[in-house]
Amino acid sequence: MNLRKIRIHRKCCRMLLEAGLNKKITERCSEQRILKGAGKILENKAAQQIRELKIDLQEQFLENPKLQAYIFELFRKGVPAVRCNSVFEKIEADTLIGYEIDRVADILSDNRISNEFLEIYLRYYRSIDLTETEKGRLPTGLKSYFSCRKDREDTFLAEHGRLLCSELVSSSFLLKLQDYDTCLKRMAEDEGVFAALQAVFEMSGHSIQIDDDTFQQIAAEPVRIGKNLRWAEAFFTEEEKPAFIKLLIGNHSLQYDLETLRRKAESGHEIEAHRMVKDRIAYISFFYNNPFIDQWRGEYMEGLIIYAISRKKKAFLRLIQENTDIFMSLPCTSVLFQAEFYSHIVNINSLNRKNLTQCGKMKNCPAEILEIFYDKDRTFQEFAILCDMPAEYAKLYFLLEIPRVDDRLRVIREIIHAGCLKNGMDLASIAGQLSVRPFSQWMQKIFSHIEGLEPEVGLRLLENYSRIGHLVWDIRTAAEARYIACSAKDLLYHSEGYPLPCAYRDKDMEDIREAVLRENPEWLKLQDEFQFTEEFIAENEARIRNFIFDDGAHIIWIYLQRMRHKSEELRRLVYAELTGRFRELKYFGNDLEKELDYPVSELDKNVWMKNLWEEKGDLRIWEEDGLLPVMRIGEVPCKTCLSYKTGVYKECLLACHDSNKKVLYLSWKGKIVLRAAIRLTKGFFGKAEHNKKQPPQLEFADLSHRKDGEGEKQKTEKLVLFLEKAYTAGIPENMQKLVMEMVFRMMEQKAKLLNTLLVASTSYLKWKPERMHYALFSVYISRSKAGSQYLDSLDGSKSVVNEGSYQAHNFLLE
Repeated sequence: MNLRKIRIHRKCCRMLLEAGLNKKITERCSEQRILKGAGKILENKAAQQIRELKIDLQEQFLENPKLQAYIFELFRKGVPAVRCNSVFEKIEADTLIGYEIDRVADILSDNRISNEFLEIYLRYYRSIDLTETEKGRLPTGLKSYFSCRKDREDTFLAEHGRLLCSELVSSSFLLKLQDYDTCLKRMAEDEGVFAALQAVFEMSGHSIQIDDDTFQQIAAEPVRIGKNLRWAEAFFTEEEKPAFIKLLIGNHSLQYDLETLRRKAESGHEIEAHRMVKDRIAYISFFYNNPFIDQWRGEYMEGLIIYAISRKKKAFLRLIQENTDIFMSLPCTSVLFQAEFYSHIVNINSLNRKNLTQCGKMKNCPAEILEIFYDKDRTFQEFAILCDMPAEYAKLYFLLEIPRVDDRLRVIREIIHAGCLKNGMDLASIAGQLSVRPFSQWMQKIFSHIEGLEPEVGLRLLENYSRIGHLVWDIRTAAEARYIACSAKDLLYHSEGYPLPCAYRDKDMEDIREAVLRENPEWLKLQDEFQFTEEFIAENEARIRNFIFDDGAHIIWIYLQRMRHKSEELRRLVYAELTGRFRELKYFGNDLEKELDYPVSELDKNVWMKNLWEEKGDLRIWEEDGLLPVMRIGEVPCKTCLSYKTGVYKECLLACHDSNKKVLYLSWKGKIVLRAAIRLTKGFFGKAEHNKKQPPQLEFADLSHRKDGEGEKQKTEKLVLFLEKAYTAGIPENMQKLVMEMVFRMMEQKAKLLNTLLVASTSYLKWKPERMHYALFSVYISRSKAGSQYLDSLDGSKSVVNEGSYQAHNFLLE
């Protein structure tokens, strides 16, 4: 046992604690270093400060005698230990101890200087003698500098660091600038620019922020503008100066306004010059010799009129003077009063009486639309056609490489009329094809052989035409076209983006039809998931191909990924679809009676099963109960909570395949613009006092292993045909009444055939036929083979807990 080492170790531990060193320092430093350093700490009575130092700094302290002396001196000069922690984290010890300690101590002791900027102060300001005023401004000057600058080069602070102590930089004066860097450099290098900006700042009463336009005007003529600003400073009273500067900056015409002011004041208009600071109207009238008509007053009008007067838009001013009645009738929400419209998009001097009238119907335009038109030198007519459309239409328009405006407008009108442009489409590819020939010619000449082709699928073909053009002439049906268009990238490109080998890229349609069962990835996943045998596939090959070409594999696979617990229900539905027995599954046995807990005759069941349809011009309405059309109800004509992809209540989607539910679709020019759920149920007037006990839960029949259910006992309630809320998108305003008339005409026809009562959601109140009235009615929540079901008119989602019960609401009834 070495008693000497034990004594040294015990002494080290005792002195370590007394000196305020971290216990873990023994793992980093030798006992000799600790003893020596602790002795120095105790000698300098610095244990309390050392205790606050971080362990990394304590280690450096013990290892570096020069650093020890430097830190002890900082402590003696009143520098807190926490500031030492901060500064040594940012600057190497060997570098810091090379700085003059008095200046370092002054900076570290100044509470106005945040830890964030300690390194900057020590590197660039330790050798500059700042006044107390400058010291007070510098922290905010640095904060503005580092928050606004894009160019963080150190040479600027090394050469012009004192500039950040000025009021111009340390205030909010420059914070609106986008090109902050250029302004700072010009201020540092050009005394004239600095002086002119200083004059603006002081005359404003330190209360204004300049923009890039103001800075650029001053930077272009700093001497002339500065001279005129000094004259104006002497001309106006202290009370008038801030108002004058605000008006001057707001008019964005500094040199013209200042020189005009001086000339007019010196030629005898001194009183008018003092009066013009009252408001913008007085200001504009003074400078541009154009009296502001009292009728035009109003904040939304003033901006436009002042712009027109100050920019000498004489043709526009003459237009509104000659058509005052039209101009005054424009609502304040008209796009004409949006500053972006008249300053960046359309030359208002080009407007005519017809355009002025049109502005009455053109409301405020979203910023994303306006920005697309910025400085494009386009006509009013182009803007008028595109401003009410989604942004994609304007983006597509500006990608068209068609010289004549009329030809470009003809092309985009066809796309607008078809309503087939969707988010996420490759606009550049579409524009390239539309620049070759209009969409109507593509549809009537190139795609005319594809039976039942819809405009949206046609546009998808155009989007991918460079990849699939060689396949187009061999596409037979709309289902094939949809599959090819939507799968173009998957067919011709590897998942990582590079082209597949030529042998695959050059396949024709027969190759694709032949290979689809072997190569479509989503079908292969479903085949494995549902354990469809090779024998089953061989027996149902044609229907499976149609299923894939109609996006069936895609829809079901996406839904299955999100609804794994519905795998068995989906298997049964898909099995029935692929074997051509889906209607047998949907209306299986006496499922309809079980769902309604009500006797339904075979005749009534057949009437309910028969899907009605009607056509009127470009409108077509029909009942739908097929697997895939019903699976799409949350996607068309717009996304809803039942979307098979993202719907909040997508779990309820399978309930739409119950025997008592269908979907009503309505299309306009081939595009679905309305859908509404319809269901056969029962009910009675008034409110139910007691809810019946629910029967056992139902499930979809397994046609691969058929089991018949048993009937339910007869009830006496009245059968009801219920029309849920309609979801619409793309119906022209002037056709909405006609559309709703078609909806109610079909529902009334169906109710008459079934001898049932027609009940509708109150969302149709505006469109209801005269014979329907508003009343309290109890509606039966039918049993569902899918568990949860979504009923728009009964507060949304209903689970198995609710089924078999009544719920009372106010509805529209015959």
